[in-house]
Amino acid sequence: MILADFECRRCHHVHETMCESDQAVAKCPKCGGKAKRIITLAGVYLGNQDAKWVRESAAALIDREVALKSRDQLERKLATNPDRASVKEYMNRKGLRYFENVKGAPPTWHKPQEPDVRKLGDEAFKRHRDRKSIEVRI
Repeated sequence: MILADFECRRCHHVHETMCESDQAVAKCPKCGGKAKRIITLAGVYLGNQDAKWVRESAAALIDREVALKSRDQLERKLATNPDRASVKEYMNRKGLRYFENVKGAPPTWHKPQEPDVRKLGDEAFKRHRDRKSIEVRI
């Protein structure tokens, strides 16, 4: 048994029903007509489709309480709907860009320098010799 979505052909009401995985038709709970199974993505929450960084970017750009009372329509839009599109539109219209590194390109990863194996070996041998040496005093 799975939870599947169905849409009524008569009243276009969409509802969920527990059914067998191969069931294609169900009865509409609203009008009693035939409802056809529709394909939906399970477990997808679209209430807030954007990542956390988008809301943080909007919060860094504007003070929400002040922006809601602002005369600037762009600020009000960003305060009421902080999504990717409104952040991008606000930044473009205000001439803002995301922070870049000093050279103006995205940060790059550099491979660490190869260790000097001979120097490390000499240092390890010196410490070993000092630790194991016996001092004779006369």
